[in-house]
Amino acid sequence: MPYFPLYLDHLGYAGWQIGAIVGMQPLLRWTSALGSAHAADRWCVRRPLLVVAGLGGALAVVPLLAVRGFVAVAAVSTAVGLLHGPIIPTLDATVIDHLPRLGGDYGRLRLWGSLAFVVGALASAPLVGRFSSAVVPVLLLLAALPLAPALARLPREQAALAGRSPAAWTLLTPPLRAFLTTAFLLQVSSGAWTGFFAVHTTSLGFPDTVPGLTWGLAVIAEIALFFWGARLVERVAPPELILLVLVLTVARWASGSRVGSFTTSAARASST
Repeated sequence: MPYFPLYLDHLGYAGWQIGAIVGMQPLLRWTSALGSAHAADRWCVRRPLLVVAGLGGALAVVPLLAVRGFVAVAAVSTAVGLLHGPIIPTLDATVIDHLPRLGGDYGRLRLWGSLAFVVGALASAPLVGRFSSAVVPVLLLLAALPLAPALARLPREQAALAGRSPAAWTLLTPPLRAFLTTAFLLQVSSGAWTGFFAVHTTSLGFPDTVPGLTWGLAVIAEIALFFWGARLVERVAPPELILLVLVLTVARWASGSRVGSFTTSAARASST
């Protein structure tokens, strides 16, 4: 994930092309996740759908090894986004069903996914440094291949809903609309970072390994939050905690813009 925009830049894509491919991913994943979740609830086929998503997503990555044109890469990315979209939210639903016998602490269970992200980002850094960002499709495929076998080992049991599964739009109560609006705005603020951080660090003259190293560092902080998250929620109610996170997010982007200006000025000074 940290290196994919860098790979698109390696292919010579313009900024709008990188933004289009990366920016479409949340919409694709959101769309397929809603449809898959509705089917899983209605027919209790959560695990089979997960296995299909994992296998199909891995197969969809294969053409990325050969295609180079914008339309072809966009088509492959669309397929991957649609197929991989349901995996994380469906995994979350599986965890919630079985959380009592898994220790009851969602955060400490979830941190293993973040730890895996750190390992992937840091382990990819020397490979990207050695072979350039051209190796990114290979790394994506290697990560996708074990998905389906791992998902097939998940518990088959699924909590049945009382009555028929309601349509997604029936969930849009006023409180949930406010919550989704907040989540949407947070994702909008992160969109440019996800799409262009790697390209930006390259333009400043940093090596290709920097995106993975810095993303890994950021997720280490996430792991700490997940580890102590249960204690934090005991002391701070979730609504207040969300407001605190929003304030910190504003501070994050404000400080990030200053750091970006400073590094750009420093890069220009060093070049002259």
